[in-house]
Amino acid sequence: MSKQNNTAERRLRFGTLDWRQSDWSQSYYPEDLPEEWQLGYYANELSAVLLEPAAWCDQGEQALAGWQDETHPGFRFYLLVDATVDVQAQTRRAAALGDRLGGLLWPEAPAPAGVLAPMADLPERVRGWGDAQGLRLALLDVAGLDLRQRRGLLDALAPRLDDARSTAVILVAPGLTPADAHELQTVAELMGLA
Repeated sequence: MSKQNNTAERRLRFGTLDWRQSDWSQSYYPEDLPEEWQLGYYANELSAVLLEPAAWCDQGEQALAGWQDETHPGFRFYLLVDATVDVQAQTRRAAALGDRLGGLLWPEAPAPAGVLAPMADLPERVRGWGDAQGLRLALLDVAGLDLRQRRGLLDALAPRLDDARSTAVILVAPGLTPADAHELQTVAELMGLA
C-alpha cells in the first residue's frame, strides 16, 4: 500500500462513494481493523470521498469535525445535499468539516449560491458537478469496464480539467473497492493528469 502525499495539492483527487461499504470489511479492509479506523485507512490511499445525504446529514457537527482528524490535509469530502431540506442548514452543518470540505453538490440545475450544480455535455458514463470556473467533481460509472476503458474515461475528461484547481474523480460500480480507485489514480499519474 502506498501512502498519499499528504501535503501536495493534487490536480485530480480520487475516491469512491462512501468509505463504509459492508462488503469491504471482507475485500478491502484488514480483518482486524476496527470500524472507527476505516476512514483513516481509506484516506491513506485516496484523497476524496463522495457521501450521499443519508451518510452525512444525520451526523452531528462534532462527528463531522472529527472526520478532519481521521484524514490528511489534502483529503476532501464531497457531499450530496438533500434538495428537500433547507440548504442553509446543510451548509452550516457541512462547515464543520473545515478545509476538508470539497463541495456541496446539488441534485439538479440550477443550484443555490455556493453549491455545485450538475454539468451537461460530459462524456458517456460521467456525471459531473461544477461552478462558473468549471468541473469540480466527476462521477465515473465504471461498471463492466476494464482498466484500459477506465483510462479512456480519463482521456475524455482531460479537456475539461483546470490546471489551477483540483477535480475529484469518484468511481462507482457494483463490487468496486477503494483499490480500484487507487489503481486508476496511478494510471492518471502515469498520464500526467494527477
